[in-house]
Amino acid sequence: MSDFRTYITQTGFGLERDAKFNNTQVDLAVLVVGDGVLPDSASPAERTDLIHQVREYAITIEKDENDPNVWIARGEIPASDGGFFIKEAGVKTTDGYLYAYARQAGDYKPLLEEGQGKSYTIRLKFIPGNADAIQIKIDPSVQFATPTDLDNAVKAHVEEEDPHNVVSDLWTKLSAKICPIGVPLPWPTDLAPDGWAVMKGQSFDTILYPKLALAYPDGIIPDMRGLAIVGAKDGESALAYEADAVKNHGHAGSSVSSVDLGSKTTSSAGNHRHQHNMPASWSITGAGNVTFTSGQYAGPSGFSNYTSYGGTHSHSVSIGSHSHSVSIASFGATENTIKNRKFNYIVRLA
Repeated sequence: MSDFRTYITQTGFGLERDAKFNNTQVDLAVLVVGDGVLPDSASPAERTDLIHQVREYAITIEKDENDPNVWIARGEIPASDGGFFIKEAGVKTTDGYLYAYARQAGDYKPLLEEGQGKSYTIRLKFIPGNADAIQIKIDPSVQFATPTDLDNAVKAHVEEEDPHNVVSDLWTKLSAKICPIGVPLPWPTDLAPDGWAVMKGQSFDTILYPKLALAYPDGIIPDMRGLAIVGAKDGESALAYEADAVKNHGHAGSSVSSVDLGSKTTSSAGNHRHQHNMPASWSITGAGNVTFTSGQYAGPSGFSNYTSYGGTHSHSVSIGSHSHSVSIASFGATENTIKNRKFNYIVRLA
């Protein structure tokens, strides 16, 4: 059965001796993991490196609160990282020396796309040969800092600073790594929590909140009411405002075409005549004098006060081509929206 204890390497003990001689401390920098398998017959203390290192992570070093002789090195593998087996782990210094080594059970750390998104924490417990050579370390990028981490840090600095200020400063640094100051966060009520402000376009004191001023140097918290956040394209300025707009578009299949109706022929029922009245005192000479009275023909037969019949005929009417204008009525709301839930954006004051 494999031995999963953490061993200080011979290199690690040498670093402790040098630190004691020089009145310094060993700077433990990262927790490293690999997929190499160290045989049971091999000594972990003789390792100078992992068999096959695959990743390294920020580290937190603290004393075990239940046993002050035991120290704990912790590193977190984020949910977004994975795709490898963890069969060995160790602690390295800033110079890359392997201070401690431990076999691991061989767990597989999956990727998000493999259906598992959990983070993975590795804890290596070790007993240094010279505890004075080991320093407590809380890396702000390590998100699992606990009240124990803060207590240890306070104890290390309490003689030099006000403990309340130390805690406040540590929380600021830790939270700034988890969520950088200036990041808008959705909040479900109209009242922001202590130390935060609803983003309504208000001004703030850049002297009182210098870290927030790094994000918003004009001293104005952006107004996020009714707005969404969109990633800036290349060439676009961060924090630039973009008003409502609809992308230029058409409607497929829509058209109004002209139609040539050609020529049309009227019906051929046009046989007709017209009546006319001859005025009185008109006369016709040649066959004698004929007199018209009362505006109508009153003379001998052979004369008619009607025109002759014109005969059956029709007419051709040219209609030609024409088109129609189309007016599209307005429809919809005053803005383009998607299904949404209303939150307030808040930002931390620091």
